[in-house]
Amino acid sequence: MDEMKIIRQWFKDYHKWKIKAARLKPRQRAIRITGLPKSKPADPDSKMIQYTNATNECQQRLDLLKMMIDTEKNGKLYADIIEKRYLRRWTVVKTMDYLEEHYNLYLSRRTLMRYEHEGLQLALDLVK
Repeated sequence: MDEMKIIRQWFKDYHKWKIKAARLKPRQRAIRITGLPKSKPADPDSKMIQYTNATNECQQRLDLLKMMIDTEKNGKLYADIIEKRYLRRWTVVKTMDYLEEHYNLYLSRRTLMRYEHEGLQLALDLVK
């Protein structure tokens, strides 16, 4: 059960990494003169490494969803549910409406939670 909480939190952290990547995205700025009083030393390499790490964390989650689609019959459904619920932070009702519209599939709240659990279990199995 602890592994399920870990994988759920791992998917929830996508939003945190996406924000961090957007904040650290390299931009063209004015030249900083270092050595002056109260100036912070410029270290563009560490910022680039942090930006790359943040984008890689986001991409790992998206790649796992792509793997889920390829491995199992219901993988696309599971990947869509996990993407909408954790990566896009949709509510249960909005996710159910999306599934009804795109899959022509009406799910009760309990069935959606069961599919979500099965999808997280599939993701956990793929990570191991």
